This record gives sequence, structure tokens and C-alpha cells, in this order.
Amino acid sequence: MPNRKARRQAAKAGGRPAGAASLSQADGVFALGLRHRAAGRTVEALDAFDQALSIDPRHAGVLYHLGAIAHDAGRTDTAIGFFARAAEADPTRPDALVALAALHHGAGRLDAAADALERALALAPGDADGWMNLGNIRREQLSFAAAETAGRRATDLAPRSALAWRNLAVTLQEQGRADAAIAAYDRALAIDPDFREAQSGRLFCLNYDDAWSAGEIAIDHRRWGDRVQVATPRPGPWPNAPDPDRRLRLGYVSGDFHTHPVGWFLAEVLAAHDRSAVEVFCYSNGPRADAMTARLTAASDHWRAIAGLDSRAAEAMVRTDAIDVLIDLSGHTAYGRLDVFARRPAPVQAAWLGYVATTGLPAIDYLFTDVETVPAGAEPLFSERLLRSACGRFCYAPPDYAPPVAPPPSASGRPFAFGSFNDTLKLSPRTIELWARVLIAAPGSRLVLKWRSLEDAAVRVRLAEAFGAAGVEPGRLDLRGNSPHADMLAEYADIDVALDPLSFSGGMTSCEALWMGVPVVTLPEQKPASRQTLSFLTRMALSELVAQSEEDYVRIATALAADPGRLVALRRTLRPRLEASPVRRSAPFARAHEALIRVAWRGWCASAGA
Repeated sequence: MPNRKARRQAAKAGGRPAGAASLSQADGVFALGLRHRAAGRTVEALDAFDQALSIDPRHAGVLYHLGAIAHDAGRTDTAIGFFARAAEADPTRPDALVALAALHHGAGRLDAAADALERALALAPGDADGWMNLGNIRREQLSFAAAETAGRRATDLAPRSALAWRNLAVTLQEQGRADAAIAAYDRALAIDPDFREAQSGRLFCLNYDDAWSAGEIAIDHRRWGDRVQVATPRPGPWPNAPDPDRRLRLGYVSGDFHTHPVGWFLAEVLAAHDRSAVEVFCYSNGPRADAMTARLTAASDHWRAIAGLDSRAAEAMVRTDAIDVLIDLSGHTAYGRLDVFARRPAPVQAAWLGYVATTGLPAIDYLFTDVETVPAGAEPLFSERLLRSACGRFCYAPPDYAPPVAPPPSASGRPFAFGSFNDTLKLSPRTIELWARVLIAAPGSRLVLKWRSLEDAAVRVRLAEAFGAAGVEPGRLDLRGNSPHADMLAEYADIDVALDPLSFSGGMTSCEALWMGVPVVTLPEQKPASRQTLSFLTRMALSELVAQSEEDYVRIATALAADPGRLVALRRTLRPRLEASPVRRSAPFARAHEALIRVAWRGWCASAGA
């Protein structure tokens, strides 16, 4: 029998060596290899598979299992090669295609993954998991209509799959359909009431839906938090010394330590922390790492990865680090770790930055906010005790690649352009109706909307139809999809005035518009999420852009459109005004933030010494 090298060369060449045995012999040796593999004898299994492959270089079963062994060994490219050869050798078997799709997906090759999975589903159309995975891939490709079609096939085939319903909910959420997403989350939770990702996804979506009042949102968050807390083991004692004035070990927990609003709002605060007052630990639960991750890592004293750790292991890590104050930066957003906070690994726990509503979790003691976002009297909307900073809730760090401020487009004779680069999930029916009123009251004006979901033609059609029903013809809409961050900032040169959504106002989006010299018209309502832009404008002394009613909103927006001189002046002064405001002064912001942390810590020290 040829040696292993000769057998591999023969298999690679696709021919059979001289004197090869019959195909039935290949099947017999293959079966022997399967027995070795099942018993954990990988070397013997490889020898048998090699022998079978020397007999039949196109043996799909052998090629498939060689791919599986390569994958188990972490040799992804080799595994892809074997799975591809298996699929070519036997076009009727879907398993090799499914495996090939999974590896391409993991490597970020979305087109190749979708192609392989569609070929597999053509062979096995009843594979609910396959349709679910295809929906996930299509969503990552920003093909949301195709993702929804695949997701609904999955729920049709597996109506009792909570995961299928949750994945469909995420797709609907990405399309900007909050009400439909909530209904899908409800279906998932009816099947599995303890499905944490579906619980948080649903609570997250409530903030965007016009049908839910601030009070109703708070009640649902509290209901969730009470249930989670009852089911969570009681914490053990903390060894932390209750000294009110000592240097504190401060922990931040987030799934968004990358190029994300949380990253941009945290970066300068992290670097500006007084290291004589705090020692900073960052606990990262995110799947991504980029230049912002490196920046945040460099600005922290200790970096910990908790992605993949269960709540018990993450709790143990925080306790080992002896964290005094642990701060959640994600809330109910993706990759949040409220399950860790429920276990109370630190004596003082707080929420800040990444989630504007209450977490609802009794184990989180404080919320760091400001009086604009949460005015006096709004305390019942939160399970946390409120600590308000005079410097505001956010400290904005603009990217160094942001282009210079451009003149307003209408100054060069172009049609007056309103615009919004906010998530389409924020474009609720009330917001669309209000913006339509603005356009109708400003004849000849147009509306520029930009978000990644607008890459999908079906999403663009649905949005155009919604504006059409409100009296705005499609020709007045300029709907734009995804682009690199620097290019997106440059596109503010195409907007005269930014319009803020109602139920969920801009955070990072409003800061970026103002940095690019574009005034933002806002209408704060009862929901804390509707009051973010108010905080920025207040600190910039721009209350004239804050409406008191929908009628006032239309008046402010159209008055700007009718006053080109004022618009040019605003364009020229907005960046310097933002630069001089507390929103951009990282050192004072960090001192104010540390003061809130110290208040929270002293409260625990007082109770611990009681």
C-alpha cells in the first residue's frame, strides 16, 4: 500500500493509484475510520480515512469527516477545502454544505456562506435551523427582506422554537418595525419565558414604540428585574473595606468597547479619570475589537474579557478583582451582562451611558444621569436611585477624521434639506407624520435619511409608502444606506437642518450633527429616551431649538428654512459652541462623574458601618 504521502498526493490529484481496490473496499475502510473516530482514536481514524481516500479520492463521507477533524483541530482553511470537495463529490448531501456555510460565516465571508446554505436548503428545505441561519446571514448582509423571508420559513417549520422567533424579532427590529418585533419577542417568550436575550430584546424595543408610555415601559422593566432577582442566588459578603475616602477599584462592563456610541462617549472619560482616586477595570463582553478597543484598552488600568463566561464565572472574576463600584454600560442592549449584575459581585452597582431607561434590576443601586434626561418628578420611572451630574450624561469624543464643517447646502442654491441619520427603528409613525408636516410646511424642501437598513430596497419602499400616506411624495425623499463613518460625517454637508425623532431622540447622532455644524430640532417628551438631545442643546445654550409641542417643532424647523442668514451663522458657530460646552470638556466631566461614584460609595460605607 502506498505511504501516507503518496496516498495524499493521489487524493489531491483526483485519480486512483494503480491497483486500487473496489469502491466497496473504500466504504469498508471508511467505516473502520468512523469507529476509530467515535472511540477518540484520531490518528488511527486519519490513517483509515487516508487509506479510503487512496482507494476513492471522491469519497464524500471521507472528505466530510476529514473536514470535521480539521475543524476540530482549528485548521479552518483546510476544513473548508475538505467540505467543499465533499459537496462537489456528492451534490445530493446537504451536511457538507451546511458545514461549509458555517465556516464561511465564522470567517466573515457572508456571500460564500449564503450561497452554500441556499444550496443545502434546496436539498433539505425542511431544515428549520438552516433557514434560521440563512436569516442571520442575510441580516448581516443588510438584506432584511430576504432575512425576514428566511426567518419566517424557520418559524413556520419550527413554531415552537423560541430561538427562531427571537431571531425573526431581531430582523424586524433592524427593519425599524418595533411593534412587529415586540410581537415576535412575545412569541419567543411564550415558548421560553426564561430566554434572557429575548427578554432584553423586547424591553429594548419598548423604548421605540409609540404605543408604550414611559410608565408602562418602567413597569415591564421592573417586572423583569424582580423576576430575575428572585431567581438569582443571594450574594455572599464582600471583603471590600468600607473606607469612604480611599482609592476605589472601579469596573465598567459593556459589550460595546469598540467603534460604537459607547466607545466614543467613554474614550475621553476613561483617559481623564483621576488615577489617585480610581483604578479602572474594563470587562468586555463584545464580539468585536478595533482601533477604539485598542484606545479604550490603553486608557484602562486592567482589561478583562468576559465574553463566553457564564454569570457565575464572570461574577467570580469581578470578586477576585475586588471591585468596589461596578458600572453597567449596556443595559438591555445586545451583549449586555445584567445577569452578572444580578449576582451582585460588587458592593455598589450602577448604570450609565448605554441604556437610557431603567434596567429594572433591583441589584443595580444607582443610575448616573442628568436633570434634562430625567427631570424632577420622573423618579418613579426608575428602579435605581438617581444621581444627576451637572455636566450632563455624555462626554463626546469626536473622531479626528471628521471633515471640516461645510456651508449649508441651501446656501449654494440647492433645495433646502432636512435630514436624520438616526436608526430607522426610531422612525415611528408619529415621527413620520411630524416630519411630513415639516416638509409640507416648507414647500420645495426635501428629507435626507440615512441608516444601514436603507441598504434594503424593501425597507426603502416601506418608508416611502409611510411618508406617502402622510402626504409626502417619494421624490422628496433621499434614502441612503450604509457607508464608512468618515463618509457618513461628510454627508452632513448635504443637510441644512437635522430633525430629531420623537420617542427616541438622538444621542451620538445628535452630537455628530452638531459637530458637523447642523442644528438639531428636538421635542422632549416624557420618555427619558426622547430627552437626550435636550441635554446637549441645553449645555450649548441653544434652547431655541427645543420645541414645546409638535406645532412648535414645525414652527422652529420651518423658521430655520426661511432664514438663510441665521442658518449660515449657526453652521459656523455650532462646532465651537459644542467644543466649549461641558459635553466636550473631558476633565471636568470625569471629576463630576467621579463625584457621583464617590456619593454612591459613601452611601454603602455608611450602611456597612451601621
